[in-house]
Amino acid sequence: GDVYKRQARIIDSSVNTLLIATDGSKASLEAITFAAHAIDLKKVENIEVLSVAESTSEISAARATEATKHAAETLEHAGVKASEKVCTGEAAAAIVGEARKTDANLVVMGSRGLSGIKELLLGSVSRSVSENVNCPVLIVK
Repeated sequence: GDVYKRQARIIDSSVNTLLIATDGSKASLEAITFAAHAIDLKKVENIEVLSVAESTSEISAARATEATKHAAETLEHAGVKASEKVCTGEAAAAIVGEARKTDANLVVMGSRGLSGIKELLLGSVSRSVSENVNCPVLIVK
């Protein structure tokens, strides 16, 4: 209770650009819900939801677009507007690149992804992002 409130206040005061990375998985949607409770998102000026299509295939692009749409809708239910962005490439590099480009103060992401094999990779995605961005990363288990 109180610890969360204290942490949320610390986060609130410094975040004006928030990047939420999503892959459409249950874990990444839970990360969004957690962020909405931990941070007063209404005070955040810019919120961007990002999903990375790992290949140029239509299926991959459609899945990524669906993930951002779903995440933005989840935020809308919390009364928060977010912009949506889909890019193609390796997930960690794309998230790091976007965090730098938008000058994000905080990156929020889930710790695990969609499939068994990807789970191993996604652990390394969240680790790689946290090691390479210039801002705090909130990884929600």
